[in-house]
Amino acid sequence: MNERLLSGCIILIFIIFLYPDYSYSKKIRGVSNKEIKIGVIYDQTGPATVVTLMATEAFRNYFRNLNDSGGIHGRKIKLIIEDDRYQVPATIAAYKKLVSRDSVFALLGPGSSQGFLAVQLRILKDKVPTLMPSTSDRVVVPAKHYIFANGPTYQDQMKIVFQYINNNLKYKSPRIAFIRADNERGRISFNAVNESSKKYGFKLVATEVLDPRAIESTSEILKIKMKKPDFVVMNIMVPNLFGLMRSAKQIGLDAWFIGEHYLTSTGILETMGSVAEKYIGGGICSPWYHDSSEMTNLRAITLKYNPGTEKPFRNSCYTQGWCDAIILSESLKRTGKDINIEAFIKALETLNEFDMKDLCGNVTFTSMNHKGSNYLKMYKVDIKRQRLVSVSDWIKPEF
Repeated sequence: MNERLLSGCIILIFIIFLYPDYSYSKKIRGVSNKEIKIGVIYDQTGPATVVTLMATEAFRNYFRNLNDSGGIHGRKIKLIIEDDRYQVPATIAAYKKLVSRDSVFALLGPGSSQGFLAVQLRILKDKVPTLMPSTSDRVVVPAKHYIFANGPTYQDQMKIVFQYINNNLKYKSPRIAFIRADNERGRISFNAVNESSKKYGFKLVATEVLDPRAIESTSEILKIKMKKPDFVVMNIMVPNLFGLMRSAKQIGLDAWFIGEHYLTSTGILETMGSVAEKYIGGGICSPWYHDSSEMTNLRAITLKYNPGTEKPFRNSCYTQGWCDAIILSESLKRTGKDINIEAFIKALETLNEFDMKDLCGNVTFTSMNHKGSNYLKMYKVDIKRQRLVSVSDWIKPEF
């Protein structure tokens, strides 16, 4: 009897330890049978909140609606949001908490290039799938296995701006002034501006640098005015924009101003009145009031959870956050029930001209390309209606 019992125990142990487990509840970081943990590292209280708070709200509303609709393969998405205040030490602390303590499966963010660069090696070492907003070529070129970004990089946006001046506006040999923020994004954009000026034969007549915290730029505008530019191309922080445009209006600088995505967001330009009448900007995502079926759906879901908040309009960074949430959830769906990190990476890399239904340009990831959408649409301001009006289709950089 004892021998039979012993034999039975041995067989049971053999089954438990050696028989393969085909269930989809294997122990994967941040994943249980009921939920998937997603970490978010975005500025919630610092200088970038005009951008990042909108994206964070979009994450909350999108995934709340997804969870209310049953989640993904029966699992709910649990967002864990950390505030890095747009400061590198806080980004590092937030990353450590989310990965070591909270054990998240994947990350949305960090929302700053400098913060990302501080944790990049840890992301690769810890094998954390990471989806960032539009950022620098340094982040995604060459492609890094666990790191993805949606939207044209700062360099590509500058290339598209020059391409638009040449191909759409048909300017020949225009005089260009460039004003940039004294930070990572400003510095890397300058290289693309130089390269684009040479390609199209444009004359770069002035370059000015602004402190990212500056709210007044009279001296810089006076220097630029002396050079008589046709266009002032900008890659500055949003707080810089108001003072700069006011100074240009007061001083009488008669030039077109062209800015990148974060300077062309709903709610930023429309309230600036006649100051914005000679502004053209590139947008990665469609504005809140864009007339399309998917934007109608976005607004309906948002107002379901936040009734009575139709105005003031959410800026285009809300759409950008929504698009990132779509990309992440679509890739999780494609991964299937038996989720693991490498299967999720492969699922992301199956997105091929994935239709974003005009919320942003279509998205493509491959093992060699982690840029995502590479499209920009150009806008002007309708001052009377206080709305952005598109003046181009989606444009990709031609070099």
